[in-house]
Amino acid sequence: MRLEHQITEIRKLTRSKALVTVDDCDTLPLYAGELKKYQIRENGMISPDVYEGIRAGLYRRALTRCLHLLKERDYLQAEIRMKLQRGGYPGDIIEAVTDCLKRENFLDDSRYIGNYLQFHGNEKSRRAVAEFLNRKGADPKAVDRACESYYGENPDTQTELAKKLLRKKLRAGDDLKDFQTRQKAKGFLYRKGFPAETAEEALRALTSELEP
Repeated sequence: MRLEHQITEIRKLTRSKALVTVDDCDTLPLYAGELKKYQIRENGMISPDVYEGIRAGLYRRALTRCLHLLKERDYLQAEIRMKLQRGGYPGDIIEAVTDCLKRENFLDDSRYIGNYLQFHGNEKSRRAVAEFLNRKGADPKAVDRACESYYGENPDTQTELAKKLLRKKLRAGDDLKDFQTRQKAKGFLYRKGFPAETAEEALRALTSELEP
C-alpha cells in the first residue's frame, strides 16, 4: 500500500492555474489557491487521502464544466474529451465524466448527428456533411448510417441542392446543352462534394427547367 505520492513537476498553465504531475504520470490541473491549501510544491509529498480528495474534486469540477457547456448546445463525445484534455484532466476522470454524461443522456452522438442532418442536410452535399462530422470526431460508421437513413428518407434533397448551387453559378448566356459548359458545371458540383450521378441528374433537371 502506497503511503505518499510525490509531486514530480508543477507547470504553469495560466496566471492562476498549474498542471501538477504526480508520481511522474498523473496530472492534476489545480488553481493557485489549491496549491497553497494542499501545500503542494515540486518534489514534495501528499498523502493518499489528500490525493484522492483532490481527484474527487476534479471529477466534480469537470462534470460541472461539461454540464454548463451542454446547457448551451449539444456536443459530440470527442469534443467533450478534447476540452477536458486541454484542461489537463487525467484520462480516467475524463472517461468517468463522459460515461456519466452518456448514462444521463446529456451526451448522445447519434442524436447530435441526426440533429445536424436535420438542420444542414439540405444545405451541404452528403460528402461535405460527413467530412464535417468526421473532423469533429464523430464515428464514421455512425455518420454513414445516419446519412443513409436521412438521404434515404429525403431522396431529392441532394439533387435540389445541386440545382440551387448551379443556378447561382451559371452566368447569363450559359447554355447547359453546350459540352464545355456541362463539363464545367459537373466539375463545380464534384468539387462541392456531389457524386457523378447526382451531378448528372441535377444537370438534366435544370436543363429541362431552363428550356424556353
